[in-house]
Amino acid sequence: MALYVAAVHLAGGTESRHIAEVIWMTETFQPGRCKTSEIVSYIEAGNPVRANGGKTVEQVGVVRQADRPAYIQTHAENQWTDVLLSLPRY
Repeated sequence: MALYVAAVHLAGGTESRHIAEVIWMTETFQPGRCKTSEIVSYIEAGNPVRANGGKTVEQVGVVRQADRPAYIQTHAENQWTDVLLSLPRY
């Protein structure tokens, strides 16, 4: 079942790598909240996660860099985008 990220909580900065938690909804509008590490595990287990950035719905993927923890970011047309940063914050 796909999850849709509805809001993000940033900690320690203003970039995608600073998303510490997300509020999400299922396709049947059941809400939830989790840490970024949990949503990373959910995505890496093969589950779809999307973000509604207004006019478009983009796939959320995992970004891994050697010198920092994995984080989430939207991905469309073979490019990483910042749609998650345009979502409401809490």
